[in-house]
Amino acid sequence: MLFAGLLGCGQTALLICLPALSANTGLNTAQLGAVVALGSSIFLIGNPLWGYISDRWSRKGTLVVGLLGYASCFLIMAFAVSELSGLDSGRIFLTLLSARTIYGLTASAIYPTIQAWTLDDINQDETLGTDGEARALTRLAAAVNVGRLLGPVVAAPALIIGPSFVLLIFALMAALLTLLAIFISATQSDNRHTPDTPKPKMKNVRLMAAAAMVTTILGAIQYSLGFLLMKHFNSATQAGLATALILVSTTLVVIALQIRVLSRLAQLWPTAVPIACFCLVAGCLLLFQGSLLSFFTAIVLISCAAATLASAYQSEATKSSSSRGRTVGMYGMAHAIGSSFGVWLSGWLLVKTDSALFIAITGISIIASLALSPNYVFVRRRQAISN
Repeated sequence: MLFAGLLGCGQTALLICLPALSANTGLNTAQLGAVVALGSSIFLIGNPLWGYISDRWSRKGTLVVGLLGYASCFLIMAFAVSELSGLDSGRIFLTLLSARTIYGLTASAIYPTIQAWTLDDINQDETLGTDGEARALTRLAAAVNVGRLLGPVVAAPALIIGPSFVLLIFALMAALLTLLAIFISATQSDNRHTPDTPKPKMKNVRLMAAAAMVTTILGAIQYSLGFLLMKHFNSATQAGLATALILVSTTLVVIALQIRVLSRLAQLWPTAVPIACFCLVAGCLLLFQGSLLSFFTAIVLISCAAATLASAYQSEATKSSSSRGRTVGMYGMAHAIGSSFGVWLSGWLLVKTDSALFIAITGISIIASLALSPNYVFVRRRQAISN
């Protein structure tokens, strides 16, 4: 959970630093946007690749590589933007791009590896029940969200000294967690895993498609929220503050759901999945109402549904897979694709009308729910037979 929290914490801390980085280095918003996007885009390839490597090599070794890359990225960035570097804005830009490339190529190993390692240990402990995987994945996802909330808390006071100091703090945090990972005792789950690569079953393909659709909806909502709120406020600043407040409040609700409810459910599929599908569709439909209260309610419903479904379909997919690293890595890629497509879709449709976006994501939510329904029936039948 500490490793997962580090990822979320670093993401939001970097976003907090962007205005100061622009002022200190002379880089414009387009250049800084390219720096941030480069590292994130490499995760599309890095997640499944490192998941596969962790299956073939070692969970512990793969995690250490990811943490070292994370620490190296923030250390290079801290030096590049500091007064000690003496670099001009052009060289700073190239250095930041290089650092984020290192980040994308290595830090993309962290989350799929800790997911797979956790699932390995859960699978070996029969006392945790049949849905221990879902509870474990839910806790890891909650840790990422907690990290995202703590990122601004850590970065804001340090930003008084300068953005390079913030980046250096996260380099040191990653270095300390690297030492922790090195001294973790090797367990049976850290040994080399099944070397073969089984062909994906149709069930996994369907679940991955549903995962991409769910994150498409999330990406579209998060990108378009500020533009949609412009209708209710007099300035872009007020709309931005309202967007931040809604997103933070929603994250707190999701964390509470993950920790207090989902992580304690004995059976996630029969109990929570149908409710989550209903909330996903209902949340999209609420957007048509147009009021601030309906926006907030819709985003809470959609976010809670997405968190529930992510834990459910990933845990179900890993139960039938001998290569857990590769499986969770593929789902990470599906989430990245869905989120990117959601941003593009909302940007394109908002040029026309708000209703066009709402109709699109409502249709996607219905299709995603239908894609999950056959697997829900299969799980119920399997449990009935076992009973």
